[in-house]
Amino acid sequence: MNQERFSVSAEGLRELHANRPPWTLVKELIQNAWDEAPAATRCDVRITPKRCGRTEIRVEDDGPGFADVTHAWTLMANTPKRGDPNKRGRFNLGEKEILSLAVSATIETARTTITFPATGGRKTAPNERRRGTVVTLTMPWTKAEGLAITPHLLRFRPTDCGLAVNGREVARRTPLATRETTLRTIIQNGPGQPLTDTRRKTTIDVLERQDPETAWIYEMGIPIQATTLAYDVDVQQKVPMPPNRDTVSAGYLQDIYTETLNAMHEKMPAESFSENWVRTGIEGKNIGDAAVKTVKRHRYGGRAVLWSSDTDANMRAAEAGYQVIHPRAMSGQERKVMTDKGGLQSARIEFGRPAEQHKPDKTNDTREAFAEWVQDIGRILKFRVTVEFISSPESEMVAQCSMSGRKPVVMINTSFCSDRWLSERGPEQLELIIHELAHALSDTPMEHGPKWGEACANAGGRIADAIARERLTYEPGPKPRTSWKGTDDAVTH
Repeated sequence: MNQERFSVSAEGLRELHANRPPWTLVKELIQNAWDEAPAATRCDVRITPKRCGRTEIRVEDDGPGFADVTHAWTLMANTPKRGDPNKRGRFNLGEKEILSLAVSATIETARTTITFPATGGRKTAPNERRRGTVVTLTMPWTKAEGLAITPHLLRFRPTDCGLAVNGREVARRTPLATRETTLRTIIQNGPGQPLTDTRRKTTIDVLERQDPETAWIYEMGIPIQATTLAYDVDVQQKVPMPPNRDTVSAGYLQDIYTETLNAMHEKMPAESFSENWVRTGIEGKNIGDAAVKTVKRHRYGGRAVLWSSDTDANMRAAEAGYQVIHPRAMSGQERKVMTDKGGLQSARIEFGRPAEQHKPDKTNDTREAFAEWVQDIGRILKFRVTVEFISSPESEMVAQCSMSGRKPVVMINTSFCSDRWLSERGPEQLELIIHELAHALSDTPMEHGPKWGEACANAGGRIADAIARERLTYEPGPKPRTSWKGTDDAVTH
């Protein structure tokens, strides 16, 4: 027999777990009992305040008892639970964690009683018990700390094995929905083999939330992590977690949000569809088309389009009663999902004019010179501007700025801006370019609100400084005219 290489410090283990909420330590004893189902059918917990800042915890089950009694004091021992995704245990740590904090304790299991006295160490003795296990611990918890355990245990969700806390039976909760899905789990393929991350078919039960403030993810009936979900969710297989078994990864959490949305989208109240968990869930790779369409309908109504760089199309959509959704209203992934699975189209696709009504115009020396002047202005504002000339006589657009980071595109409609007009460098021309580049400066493509106004002033000041320093050509002239035909994107308003 190989000699053990390591020893474990009970004091060190105690220090690691001293600040954990007491209920998270008691839950490990309940988990041990539940993992014996269906051989175990009952688990009874008694929490009794004692004198001098002590609390007695007694957990009894009717299962077969410890298969290997040395596991009561051996950390990380091999356990067949590691190879069974339908069992919660894997680390063989649970009862050792609470024992490290106990003032004293006794474990009475089939044929053996183990005593952990206050003076330290342990003693074993035979007994006449043939089934079941009773764990009794004196804990250094005050009366208030002991009483605070009960509400947490009443949140548990018994299924195959019942649970009673201080004589009160914990209810068996019926799910609002059950969904079959594939989720990450961890499993050992055989003794001596490593724990392996894998994906496996399982089911999740979506439950009405018990706590009005907090929802929980459960692992086969045991709460493991608080969430912002509108529901409790019980995963019916081993959940990947660290040894404390109280948190899941961000990716796993998103999977839970996604599958909850898939399961509940037809039953959720309308006001829920803008909650953060829905925004996270809709970005998941397994989100269903039906769920996306439901989110789109409740969040934006049946008449909505995405903003596009085609200002005319945006205006026509708004005039038709459509909600024009700004790019910043959703993440890039959410926008992609809404387009690919929800049928949300851009305003350009739904309301764009035929291409022949909005086509490029030929350049000439005058236009090239104007484009270079606009690019000089852009450099003052730290932009790399592209200038395009279009001919669109039926459009009301005089000019338009579309944005891509620090590389805006300014389109000039030559149906309004003649070559003679483009050859000048006066107040009208400067006003037009300030107006358009201020959209890029403020990142407000459709708005003419305070941010855009501040950006106009900012741009104007920087350009005026460049003109004063003779870094930019400018030809003073009369006050700009105010008779431009057009929409809000005309030169003046």
